[in-house]
Amino acid sequence: MLFALSKGMKSFLILILCIFTNLSFGAELTSEQEVTIKKVIQDLIQSSHQSLNKENLKISLYTIDSPEYFFVSNFGAKRLLLGSKNYRIGVNPLIFKNNIPKDALKAVLAHELVHTEDYENGSTLGTILPIGVKVSFKKSRAQYERKTDLKVVKKGFYKELLSYKKWQYTLLSPAALKIKKIEYLTPEEIYFTHNIATQQPELFNTWTEDFTPRNLSEFKLSTALFNKDAKLILEKKDYKIKESKDRRYRNGPRNSYYYSMTFKNSSNQDCLLLVYPFSNGKIKWKRKKTYNATANSATLFGWKQFGKLKKVIVAPQNCPLAQSFYSYSH
Repeated sequence: MLFALSKGMKSFLILILCIFTNLSFGAELTSEQEVTIKKVIQDLIQSSHQSLNKENLKISLYTIDSPEYFFVSNFGAKRLLLGSKNYRIGVNPLIFKNNIPKDALKAVLAHELVHTEDYENGSTLGTILPIGVKVSFKKSRAQYERKTDLKVVKKGFYKELLSYKKWQYTLLSPAALKIKKIEYLTPEEIYFTHNIATQQPELFNTWTEDFTPRNLSEFKLSTALFNKDAKLILEKKDYKIKESKDRRYRNGPRNSYYYSMTFKNSSNQDCLLLVYPFSNGKIKWKRKKTYNATANSATLFGWKQFGKLKKVIVAPQNCPLAQSFYSYSH
């Protein structure tokens, strides 16, 4: 049955099996390896994850054997059903076979303990089950895991997290590496967000409390908007947003509008345009549109939405305009 499923579904089922069972097929952790991991966990609980420093809270280890995961953080059945403070961390012995550096081990365990903090600080219905739903879907899983990496950066382990990425990336296939870069912070994003955490903590907190940017470009765009650095180069007379009302909703409770806009690429290179609606003081990250803008030409793009649009953000990629973000107020 498992072999008839898609690769993504296989990975998901492996993860679920790791979470809800003590799944172990291969080599077990040695006593020395267990002691090493438990020592790091205890050091983290005493220093950076102090919300887990409770007498009746237990964290046990078990072995997982999967090409997809090195660690899994979850909880025992008693936590789910009875609210007992029983948590578990699954560890793949491959980490020791591949000589994981000490600082990299600290980073990944800091990440797993952030998950444990989420389980401990929330209720079964309000936190644990919603987290289970999040990790079941690609987009929400990426949001959750990227937020978790940001919290590791906030706790001060950005250098350790960089070490883990450097070690992990060498062990992944090209396909697996592509997925990891989508679902977790990349080294470039770790550098960038660390600087923001130290210089602009208020902005950093918006990424952990609200929508987390999905790539380095979105982190930079979010920063530009926060600092009001987005360039207003689109002139009304040349780049007016054209608005038309959808007749199907003219007598209904909601109004649907279609907007179109022209962007001139004055460079000698084609550009990829990321276009985001902006309303109610927030960028609508999930409404992103992607367009190709040919060199030295104008590109028409459009989108449909309910409610009137006040502003649009255009972020060019992979071209001489790539460091700029353009905004237009309607």
